[in-house]
Amino acid sequence: MATRPLARLLGENADLEPVRDRLAEVTLLQERFRQVAPATLSQACRVCAVDGSTVVVRADNAPVAAALRAMTPRLLEGLRDAAPPEKKAFKNKQVEELTGLRVEV
Repeated sequence: MATRPLARLLGENADLEPVRDRLAEVTLLQERFRQVAPATLSQACRVCAVDGSTVVVRADNAPVAAALRAMTPRLLEGLRDAAPPEKKAFKNKQVEELTGLRVEV
């Protein structure tokens, strides 16, 4: 059985367009997160999903999660504003309408 890279499969299959769009949103949010979070914290966590208008971040351990929870308002504001306007265009406007940040360990 021949294997193909996942990115190529996502690009070739029109049925997977929603998955591709969601992956693009999460990737953009991860880039924004790295811009707004302190470097020591951003290395120990990752944006893993967008659940409605809530960004879900996975932390490596409980102390990192606690620090992120304490910084939630600042991080949310930064996630909304960090990208230049040309990168804010998505099919849905969820990225600009973020209202929460959930941190999971």
